Amino acid sequence: MSNTSDFILKKEDHTLGNLLSEHLKAHPHVYMAGYKIAHPNVPELFIRVQTDGTMTPKDVFVEVCGKLINQLEELKRKFLTEWELRRVVDQGEQGNMM
Repeated sequence: MSNTSDFILKKEDHTLGNLLSEHLKAHPHVYMAGYKIAHPNVPELFIRVQTDGTMTPKDVFVEVCGKLINQLEELKRKFLTEWELRRVVDQGEQGNMM
């Protein structure tokens, strides 16, 4: 198939496969994206991407991975902020009990 590429990610499973394939499918230049795990004992994730030809599958894959990394960094930042706020509030509540 034209404008189609296959990617193999070592030591990955359904967690990353589902996340990547869903975000790839949402990309405006992607016709088809899917993944499979050949066998549960083989830690390899196989991803196939087909684009409309405007962008190469590799460029789309790199773009989607970059966006996911940024989203996860933002999630981490927000989580740590909330975690720290909760710690401060908990310390304040313990101080009031004394």
